Amino acid sequence: MSVRPGPWTVADVPDQSGRTALVTGANSGIGFEAAAVLARRGADTVLACRDAGKAKAAAARVTAAAPGATVSVVRLDLASLDSVRAAARRRVQSTAVEQVSFDRHGTGDDLPFGFGGQAILSGGD
Repeated sequence: MSVRPGPWTVADVPDQSGRTALVTGANSGIGFEAAAVLARRGADTVLACRDAGKAKAAAARVTAAAPGATVSVVRLDLASLDSVRAAARRRVQSTAVEQVSFDRHGTGDDLPFGFGGQAILSGGD
């Protein structure tokens, strides 16, 4: 793989077909943008958000931007271990899980367990 000089951009995101991405805070901001890019690149994308209504609205926006994408919603409040456990029982079923972190403007230190914004990718290489 060659390294291109300059900043890493959305154009550098490789094909994500065959992977599932669970993105926290995906109803707005960088979480939404990350989810949209992953969906456009072929990942089955799960928007994990505290507010199910906002998540559903965001899912509709992602689907409009990425026709044919597989987008779903899971309610997840990272401040509640019960919510995390429930979401995990519903969504995370693969043992081959790769974690990718997105820094949401330095907010990671303010959230439990250092979650600044996460995409959990399963499948693929």
